[in-house]
Amino acid sequence: PADQTYVGSLLLYKGTDSILYVYGRIKADDFVSYRAITFWTSCDDNATEIASSIFSGEDEEPRVHLDPDQETVRQCSLLHDVDREFCDDLDTIDNKENAGAVVIHQNEMSNSTRYACGYLKLPATAKIQFYRDHNDESSIHFDPFIDFML
Repeated sequence: PADQTYVGSLLLYKGTDSILYVYGRIKADDFVSYRAITFWTSCDDNATEIASSIFSGEDEEPRVHLDPDQETVRQCSLLHDVDREFCDDLDTIDNKENAGAVVIHQNEMSNSTRYACGYLKLPATAKIQFYRDHNDESSIHFDPFIDFML
């Protein structure tokens, strides 16, 4: 069931010059410093990776905060040099499509195995899908669409 495989949700904010700000709340299973995020054409095994780079350096590493519930973390990441066509797709997505897939990796290395993969949708569409898939509040202990403040 979807409730057993659900690990969280990410929100993307598109900046200028192919920059994406990614914020999310995800399960804290095997908590690591942060989890790499990459973009793909789909979650299928034969998907193609979409070009992007994560900002790196002492003051630019993704930020991770373990929530007081000890079950979830909030992660903020900043990516640059994101494929221009992908960025354009984010601008033109409608409420029935997805713009590709986002992969959350096992650790901070983008070549590490997948921890999770999900499709990029408009926030309203993603919220509706979340509530359709997870209508039993007791099965998931956090709602990614509320309490997004640190």
